[in-house]
Amino acid sequence: MPRKKVSALSEGLLLNGSLSSSIQTIFASTPGLKMLQKFFASWLRIDLSTLVLYITILGYFSDGFSELESIASRFYGLIVKFWTSSVSLAGDEPLNAHVLEWIQRKVIPQQKTRALAAGTALQKHYERDDTGMHDEEPIEYLPTFGTTWFFFEKTLFMVRLDPLSTTTRGATQANTYTAAPTGNEPLLIMCVGRSTEPIRRFLKCCNSFVSDRQAKNVSIYASKNGEIWDSLIYRPHRPLDTVHFEKGLKDEVVADITKYLKRETRDFYSARGIPYRRGYLFEGPPGTGKTSLAFAIAGHFNLPLWVLDLPTLANDASLEALFVKLSLKCVILIEDIDAVGLKRELSHVKQKDNEQKRKGKCTLAGLLNVLDGVTAQQGRIVLMTTNFIEHLDEALIRPGRVDKIFHLGKITQETARSMFICMYARERPEGTEVSAEIQKLASEFSNKIPERVFSPAQLQGYLLGYSTSPQLAVYEIQKWVENETAMAKAKKEKEKAAKAKSSDDEESKDDLEKRVRDLEATTEGSLGKLDGRVKELESMMEVVEDMSEATGEKENRVVTDTTQPGSADQGGISRKEEDHASLNGSEEASASSSGSSD
Repeated sequence: MPRKKVSALSEGLLLNGSLSSSIQTIFASTPGLKMLQKFFASWLRIDLSTLVLYITILGYFSDGFSELESIASRFYGLIVKFWTSSVSLAGDEPLNAHVLEWIQRKVIPQQKTRALAAGTALQKHYERDDTGMHDEEPIEYLPTFGTTWFFFEKTLFMVRLDPLSTTTRGATQANTYTAAPTGNEPLLIMCVGRSTEPIRRFLKCCNSFVSDRQAKNVSIYASKNGEIWDSLIYRPHRPLDTVHFEKGLKDEVVADITKYLKRETRDFYSARGIPYRRGYLFEGPPGTGKTSLAFAIAGHFNLPLWVLDLPTLANDASLEALFVKLSLKCVILIEDIDAVGLKRELSHVKQKDNEQKRKGKCTLAGLLNVLDGVTAQQGRIVLMTTNFIEHLDEALIRPGRVDKIFHLGKITQETARSMFICMYARERPEGTEVSAEIQKLASEFSNKIPERVFSPAQLQGYLLGYSTSPQLAVYEIQKWVENETAMAKAKKEKEKAAKAKSSDDEESKDDLEKRVRDLEATTEGSLGKLDGRVKELESMMEVVEDMSEATGEKENRVVTDTTQPGSADQGGISRKEEDHASLNGSEEASASSSGSSD
């Protein structure tokens, strides 16, 4: 508030109504105001001079508060500029979510904040927790737009969350109450002091807080919108003994990855200039557990799993952008790599046509570049799965890109036995032996399973149907095997018939094409003969035209002779008759020669 205004207001209040007297004087000296004052007093029971006095005093206070707010704002700006440190976090940065989660768990419950964003299972739009089983989705709360104040290690912190489209201070305040964060907003973290070291410790604490939670689960990242990993799913670890393969296969995979992740292995690679990367290919029929093994491996080694869906990517630039954002140690899963259709074309024309068809999609060259190119990331494990290894390009699975190939085939009797025990003996106390009854039932069950006929997924689906009755599962298995075998045989015969029909169609097509070629050859021969006859007729027409021209010239010459002036004597008339007779004789000779030529 200006000093002069404060002094005037103070003097007015101290003079016991001097301001009121001044207002009364104004009302008395101004025409019409005295009548208005009487009207308010008699009809509304309001002293107009007193009302004006109160309004005037409020105006003084309003100006004073505005001035105080301006001073406070400038003072706050100076404090922020000279006595605070700050760090900004982008909206798509994973650490952004870690900070909000720490505030959600550690700050909001203690402060009882009055302005929050709420939702059911509110882990942002890209985060999902599959670790718990709830009858109802729990309600969770996060900071809304604005600034959250708290102390960390005895240092005052301020975390500000602003809307993406904020142009004015008023808009920010309105959004605090009328809008909720979407999860893509940036964060500004500030602390009192001229060093960012407290903020560094705070961010490390947030990261460790989330990492401890993730250590109990598998973090699965996926991309739905091209260039960012915008989906995060938490799932409980899957023990390796719940995925079933031939004896020794899991042990070989685990042993190789364990060796790769050791510090001495990384030092060995670095000392010899070898890129520190590892690639595996799991190949085999559908339902043999390729994806399940990848998930179990990520949980066993406590590594995040990044699932790459190549068909959804716009181009090679999007693929490279995703690989740049991978964590230092992680498992990358590329499922059904054979179905993507990445192959080199030997023909230049064929390659050009293929590029036109795949315009806007990632290419084999782009995938190879992110796997082992100059900019390829170190320390990651790439797991690729395929149902048909013969469909893959050799450049994709050569050593250096794929270090080991594992075949995951159909189930054996030994694997079926372990699957049965796993299904019905999981609830036993740790360290105790499987009961003799379960052992016996498992042996009976496995003896009825034919070798390498069914996939683990098929057998697991059957056992889930008898999850509470192992005896019934053993009793019904023979019938199930017979039904599945009959269905597989019928399907095979149907495919064979379809293939035979396709072959017959191909033969019919070949026969039709042969007939068309023969008809084309016959037509070409006939057209050749017809062309020869046409040429002969054209030659004859030329001869006739020449003869017609010769006859015309003679007629013209006769007409010319008859039009010349001659004598009137008898001799002239006789000569004319002779010429006419000669002309008739030549025409007859010409006609006879023409008839002989025809």
